[in-house]
Amino acid sequence: MSGFVSLVVNPCLRFILRTPLLHRKLSKSVLLVCYRGRRTGKSYLTPVNYVFVNGALSVLSTRDRVWWRNLRGLPEVALILRGRTIRARPTVIEDPDDAVKALAAHILGVPWVARYLNVGMDAEGRLKQEDLQCLAETRLVIRFEPLP
Repeated sequence: MSGFVSLVVNPCLRFILRTPLLHRKLSKSVLLVCYRGRRTGKSYLTPVNYVFVNGALSVLSTRDRVWWRNLRGLPEVALILRGRTIRARPTVIEDPDDAVKALAAHILGVPWVARYLNVGMDAEGRLKQEDLQCLAETRLVIRFEPLP
């Protein structure tokens, strides 16, 4: 499936999200991250799902993907968000302890994601820490803070 996604779906998403009249439905949950490869210098446009958390954009990725590694240490990237290009500072939250907190904040921003990610609730209605810790082993969060 991942080969199909990169060959067919990603180019379609990139086209739709960059088209002023077509992006509206998708732009509520998908944005494009524009960045350059660290080694190759090649430009990339990667579509990702996002949610707003504490004034920043939060994006989940699996640790086995490699696209997010290019964002480490970058002072800024361009995001195509809701038909506009904005500048943002990326922060890749890889440390498992920090990732648990960021994952919890992300999931609370879109509660239905908890079921998809197999994160349960305890008796007091909080996200189960052990589920979040397991999730942090395979997922990480990229936080994008918009720049003025």
